[in-house]
Amino acid sequence: MYVPPYDALLHSIDTSREALKDKQEVTIPTGLFRFLLQIAVANGDFNEAGYLAANPDVAQALRNGTIDNARMHYIGFGYFEGRQGGTPDVEERWYLHSYPDVDEAVKKGKLNSAREHFSMVGAAEWRSPSPRYEADTQQWKQAAKAA
Repeated sequence: MYVPPYDALLHSIDTSREALKDKQEVTIPTGLFRFLLQIAVANGDFNEAGYLAANPDVAQALRNGTIDNARMHYIGFGYFEGRQGGTPDVEERWYLHSYPDVDEAVKKGKLNSAREHFSMVGAAEWRSPSPRYEADTQQWKQAAKAA
């Protein structure tokens, strides 16, 4: 994938390296923000089976040929619509071991599973679905908190 030079992107949003030198924030148009997120989502892992199971309308659209590809639907629409199922599977045992509060809630019957917790609130709390994604989760958390 081609990525334009940094200075070209800065110019497109009417700024420069020098202007950003002492700034903590930059304002970008929504279209550019969405495009940048689409690039990130496109390069992330995608759980097609989970996405189709959680979104029967997308599964039906795929079967009847209204859409060609579940992943492309997620990248273009589903992610921005907040649709569930596209993120990697939650490793149940690891998640419960890593997050004792969730383990306790499952044992008390307040939650059915680690997967349920992750989809309801865990992702928003910057919890990782598995050890494979811990570093990524922490990087996103730090970047978002800095914003």
